[in-house]
Amino acid sequence: QVMWNTAVHAEFIHDHADYGFETPGVKFSWRTIKEKRDAYVRRLNEIYENNIKKAHIDIIRGYGKFTADPEPTIEVDGKKYTAPHILIATGGRPAVPPDSKIPGASLGITSDGFFDLEELPRRSVIVGAGYIAVEIAGILSTLGSKSSLLIRQDKVA
Repeated sequence: QVMWNTAVHAEFIHDHADYGFETPGVKFSWRTIKEKRDAYVRRLNEIYENNIKKAHIDIIRGYGKFTADPEPTIEVDGKKYTAPHILIATGGRPAVPPDSKIPGASLGITSDGFFDLEELPRRSVIVGAGYIAVEIAGILSTLGSKSSLLIRQDKVA
């Protein structure tokens, strides 16, 4: 959301002259927004975790699976937990193909890597057609990265 809002501000600045505003010399600092965004996300995560603790909800980190026990039970790293309500947050990790299948794949970053960028890339290529790919392409382009969006298309013979 922070990066989207940043791009919205860039668009407003771009259109200022059409509304009679003079904005010469406006500069954008990727480092500043990255630092502020990262601090905001850390603060949000702390708030969420504190709210979970206040609600007396236990967070158990590890690899879990439901068991065949009669009561709702999960096993995490060899230890069983039983509770009336169990939520397993599966998480997810993107799969990066090996260079042997797609030459140069290791040179790319995932959508998670977007948040690790220390500076705005001068050029960017985003592969995919999902909403995250389209959002990232729009954000990078609006902030000044010459961006291309690649979409796979299956050919029908």
